[in-house]
Amino acid sequence: WAYFAACAARYRVRSGNRWPRMERNEVELELLAGDVERPRSGSASSTSSSSSSSSSSSSASEYDAPLSVSTIVGPTHRLKVLGVAAVLLLALFVFVVVGMDEFAGSTSSSSSSSSSSSNVPHISGGARWTAKWESDSIAWHDLPSFSANAMAGAQKGYYRRPALRGNTILFVSEGDIWRTSTEGGLAVRLTSHSGFESHPCISPDGKRVAFSAQYQGVTELYVMPVGGGLPERVTFEGSAMIPVSWHSNNQVVVRTRAFSRLPDDQLAIVDVATLNITRVPLSQALDIAYFTAPGSNDADACFAFTRVTQSSHTKRYKGGTAPQLWKFCPKEDEAERMTTYVGTSKNPMWHDGRVYFLSDRGNGIMNIFSMNEDGSDVRSETEHDCLDVMEATMDPSSGDILYQNGADLYLYDVTAKSSKLIDIYVSTDFDQRRVRWENSPQSYLTASSLSPGGTRVALTARGQVFAAPANPILGTRIAQATRNGGLGRYREATFISEELIMALGDETGELEFYLLPANGVGAGRRLTNDRGATVSIYDFAVSPVIKQNVIWVSYTDTEFRLIARPLSLTDFEDELNGAENMHVVSEVAEYGRMEWSQDGEWLAFTKTEPNQMAAIHLFSTESLTQAAVTSARFNSYSPSFSSDGSFLYFLTDRAISGHIGSVWGDRQQEAFLLPSTQVFCLPLRPYSDPVPPFVEANEVLVEFVLSGGMFSLSNDSSVVLEGAAERAMHVDFIPTGRYTKMQVIGSQQLLLQSISFTDNPLSQVNFMLLASLLRRSASILNEFVPMNSFAVNAQRTRVLLRRSSSRLSLLSVGDGSLDMAKESIDLSAWRLQLDPQKEWRQMYLEAWRLMRDYFYDPGMHGTNWPAIRDKYLPLVDRVSTRDELDDVIGQVVGELSALHVFVYGGDYRSISADDVVPLGFLGAALSSNVQCVRCREAAADARCECGYVVEHIFRASPEYPDRAAPILAFSPFGAVSEGDLVLSIDGVPLSTVAHPNELLAHKDNSPVHIMFGDASDPSQVWSSIVTPMDASSFAELRYDEWEFSRQEAVEVLGDGRIGYVHLRAMSTGSWERWVRAFYPVYAREGLIVDVRHNRGGNIDSWILEKLMRPAWMFWQGRNGDETKQSTWNMQYAFRGYIVVLCDEHTASDGEAFSEGFKRLFPDGVLMGTRTWGGEIWLSSDNRLVDHGIASAPENGVYDLNGNWLIENHGVEPHIEVDNYPHETFHGKDRQLEAAVEHILQQLREQPIANPVAPAYPNKAVDGCYERP
Repeated sequence: WAYFAACAARYRVRSGNRWPRMERNEVELELLAGDVERPRSGSASSTSSSSSSSSSSSSASEYDAPLSVSTIVGPTHRLKVLGVAAVLLLALFVFVVVGMDEFAGSTSSSSSSSSSSSNVPHISGGARWTAKWESDSIAWHDLPSFSANAMAGAQKGYYRRPALRGNTILFVSEGDIWRTSTEGGLAVRLTSHSGFESHPCISPDGKRVAFSAQYQGVTELYVMPVGGGLPERVTFEGSAMIPVSWHSNNQVVVRTRAFSRLPDDQLAIVDVATLNITRVPLSQALDIAYFTAPGSNDADACFAFTRVTQSSHTKRYKGGTAPQLWKFCPKEDEAERMTTYVGTSKNPMWHDGRVYFLSDRGNGIMNIFSMNEDGSDVRSETEHDCLDVMEATMDPSSGDILYQNGADLYLYDVTAKSSKLIDIYVSTDFDQRRVRWENSPQSYLTASSLSPGGTRVALTARGQVFAAPANPILGTRIAQATRNGGLGRYREATFISEELIMALGDETGELEFYLLPANGVGAGRRLTNDRGATVSIYDFAVSPVIKQNVIWVSYTDTEFRLIARPLSLTDFEDELNGAENMHVVSEVAEYGRMEWSQDGEWLAFTKTEPNQMAAIHLFSTESLTQAAVTSARFNSYSPSFSSDGSFLYFLTDRAISGHIGSVWGDRQQEAFLLPSTQVFCLPLRPYSDPVPPFVEANEVLVEFVLSGGMFSLSNDSSVVLEGAAERAMHVDFIPTGRYTKMQVIGSQQLLLQSISFTDNPLSQVNFMLLASLLRRSASILNEFVPMNSFAVNAQRTRVLLRRSSSRLSLLSVGDGSLDMAKESIDLSAWRLQLDPQKEWRQMYLEAWRLMRDYFYDPGMHGTNWPAIRDKYLPLVDRVSTRDELDDVIGQVVGELSALHVFVYGGDYRSISADDVVPLGFLGAALSSNVQCVRCREAAADARCECGYVVEHIFRASPEYPDRAAPILAFSPFGAVSEGDLVLSIDGVPLSTVAHPNELLAHKDNSPVHIMFGDASDPSQVWSSIVTPMDASSFAELRYDEWEFSRQEAVEVLGDGRIGYVHLRAMSTGSWERWVRAFYPVYAREGLIVDVRHNRGGNIDSWILEKLMRPAWMFWQGRNGDETKQSTWNMQYAFRGYIVVLCDEHTASDGEAFSEGFKRLFPDGVLMGTRTWGGEIWLSSDNRLVDHGIASAPENGVYDLNGNWLIENHGVEPHIEVDNYPHETFHGKDRQLEAAVEHILQQLREQPIANPVAPAYPNKAVDGCYERP
């Protein structure tokens, strides 16, 4: 380097401040490597005057001459330069030979010399290294202090997941891990994979970093040198493995659910050398802080841990899963709680006898606090009053704490009691901010609409509007009607003419109506100026008629209003377009499909009435009034005007017919309603012309027609609303079905969308039915199964069929038929340019606005909602990935202190499908490195490396053999038992791989050959074909075992007198679990309904209803023994004692069930711990432009006395019983045992028995015969 620098400097002087041609770089490198001079290339200079070959050679242009000392440095300076070069070379030798040797040895003992050298970054001029040498390792106290030129192009990113050791800082930005020092400056990127690399933890000796990564799809544990290098995979569990700390220089503590039966987070210690995993004996634990010096590896050291955490983004949370700190000492019998504050206490860190942690006690903002190891003497360490301390990590040696606040990292000095900002810059191309092209806009298609003539299709995708030709004569150009680059989002684009499209847009910050050019030429025009509005419009319909540049529009909003208004198409400043001309057609109701009449005079819409039935209403643009035209005794919906405006067709659920003939039968069978939807026709004038086209001909009708009656009646075409409901007629030739949508097409045809159930009753497909009113015929268009939806153009001549997100077809309406020669809309060339930074800003603002418009409390829980928007908006400019945007949005919506606030989904950077490596699972826990006879025979006292022991086989209920562990697959050679050996998989000995799951890569649901052996008898070897399950099925199997083991325990502890039902959620699948588990035990004396870990749903009323059925009479047969054959009414009514078990993870509808049980069953007992506390229900309709969401709680719950229920507190049990983490890990279920004992005590005090049947009556008549 020194020689090259000297040569380059001299060369630059001789060339007149011009650098030599870059083509010679390879020659320069050869010279540095010690190569001899090479022959020059090129022709001789024209100025050459020497005839000798040497002179001719040296007379070549100096730019073409081979590099050498003589050609670069003149004779007068050669000696001086060589002297300087010698000194510099000596300095370089000392640095490289001594310093780099130590550095290479410190990074990884297993790394090759070539990989070690890659840890040395190239440093620009002015960089310095300062190293503190400690035995065989290096601790960086100062990373490169880069020059001003090097820092000039650097920018600030969004920094999360900090790690600290000495002066080394690791953090996550752009989904990758970076390194810098406590002095800040320019950070170095350590990882670059497209998946997420996160949660870095630095080893006690500072040499290695453990982190989670998605290199092969699933988030697993990896380690690599702290200076960078090739990551090594350490776990193969197929479940998220998140490092939280190091136990020693070779052991990493991870958080995972890979080994738990319930879906609880637990801790495990992974040996990065042997890959052995030791579980920390706690049933619930998220993190760990050892009360000992770093790296001491004291197996008996006490530690603090966070037991549980909430799943929502809620701030100032005080529900049942509020994080609390606990302490566990391995020599003690049980863990004990350290904190008593009702809010959050989490993220423990230990130093010098004190536990530091994060909490929102005090001002409600998350800050750092500390306390003694026994939980006493709680002190505030930091005093942030605006942004929360998000995540924190400690250097165990100094006690300094590194934490995230906003988008930055701060370092807290525990001695000085002060924090400082770490000024960090990242040198990056911000790849995920880069403008890019979306090659499949169809996957983001949210709306499609035909032009009135059916020649174009308006497409709304990713918030932008396009127009595609629907007729080949228009070519193939797809025009973009909006060109705001992502600064605003457009919705529901709808053609109003062949040239103009109307859409909703939010460029002003609120939703407004815009007029857009269908050909993409020219700018769009805003039609409305409703900046004062604070609601979202989520559905609108436009009149097919434009009169004097005015068009009527109807829409519904989040205030549950239906509004109709005229809009001038000329200028948004026209007073006609002002908010004062909005006509509120209806208030505080749910609405269905809207349709305008062909003349634009009437609007038909569906409104949900107070009895929850839907009725059809008509609104007149002339009188500005509305009225119902159907009753609310049946659901009526999907209205559609006939083309001439004489009739209104609609769907109605009036064919009520049950499938069950009797209430008696298996499992309290109930009537199942058969398809009940029929098509009705409403004449809009009382029995006037024309005659409904579907009416069957008869002699009176023929006489009427022949007499010219159809054309001789009054020409009055006005709609008569009075008595409309009584004029409705059944279109009887169309069969009853499960119709969801109907539309008049052509002049006398109906197109219906219907549901057809598949073999699985939970799944369904849509199909279409075409009805010809004149021909009185209806036929199913089987060709179009399945399909998603359809739309019809204003002239009703074409049908746009959406078969999937990426397939649109066009059908032409013929006379009584649809042209089956469908025309596909060619979208193969459709591309969409995306500007992520503009989109992220738009999504941030829209997430804020949608929360404002959808949240159940218009007052936003008393917050200054605009101020909250402005408070976090600057962080958006720091965001460099979609995931980081979620972090910001989560902080915003969390300010409402409401549950059911989840931020997820969206256009995340994903790994290539080719990189995803799913694992198969045998349904068993395997352990390695145990003694076995086979090894001892091979070599005395050798450790068993010939196989893995089947330590445990997970068991589901034997009633459902299809759910059994795959390892139990039938083999004619024998069954596998716990204690047997797995010797090989597909012929590969397990002794040759680091982990058996390596041999199950890509084997989920694919058969493999496994060789088994008997550990005690080497002669017993057999094989079996096993089909491994995928990771989610394995998790379900572990849960199955937990549930089945509870059922078995109740059978034993309750002596067969108590039934047990566990509900994992409140979904349709949970209803099936209820049916399978409850009815076999309904006649028992006691019942435990276990809703612990219940994830919610919406069937609480079903379950409560079943439990509320009372027995009020009994039947007695001939046997006279009331204890054997007696039955009662109501059927399957439970008559015994009930205990409901709940815990901190009982959530949402599981909590509604728990609270309902407390209120409706005065003799029942709710037992366990306080629940999650989320009871503002939601719909998840407020999706963002990339399909992500910040879910909005929309419907609060209150009781008969007007008190809010459950929210941000949870349901309090009658009897509090906790399952402590250590004893629960070892199999004890204190809550279940308490429930069984409670019921048994009740039975001892007051047994449940059938009433004694009375004596049979004496019906004899005295005197007629002699009494026996």
